[in-house]
Amino acid sequence: AVPAAELGAAARARGCPPDLVGAVLERAVADGSLSSYGGRYVHRDATGAYLAARAQRQRRVVEQVDADPWSPPDTETVTTAAGIPAFELQALLDDGTLVACGSLLFTAATVEEAVARLREGPGRDGAGFTAADAKEAWGTTRRAALPLLEHLRAARVTEFDGTEHRLRD
Repeated sequence: AVPAAELGAAARARGCPPDLVGAVLERAVADGSLSSYGGRYVHRDATGAYLAARAQRQRRVVEQVDADPWSPPDTETVTTAAGIPAFELQALLDDGTLVACGSLLFTAATVEEAVARLREGPGRDGAGFTAADAKEAWGTTRRAALPLLEHLRAARVTEFDGTEHRLRD
């Protein structure tokens, strides 16, 4: 996959007027010569190999995040370790496979498990709970618990009155 800026620079170096570069790339996509993925272009003959490699990188990311679900990695660590560009990570966030809680990444299944543990534990029957209670229920650290709690609040799964969190119905 070649970034649009790189293709544009190559086209300009070969004499293509700068104001036509975008139109040339659009035409190449429209006629099927190129495919566009997150601002990067792939020749039609390489699309299958690119998509297979992208799927493999994305699987590695999910495996890395899921390896120790209560000690989540941050996005920079994941993208570096998996050799994945940010736009490919974004696709996993967009489709709900991964959930970003601040800079930390959780799988959707871990977030669901977090809510279930709260419902069965400190948040049972509408009881209020503290961040420390949630941290203990999840068996994680403050580093992971606080962003996860903030995500649950922002997603309106929980509410926070300044003292205690509560699960919403």
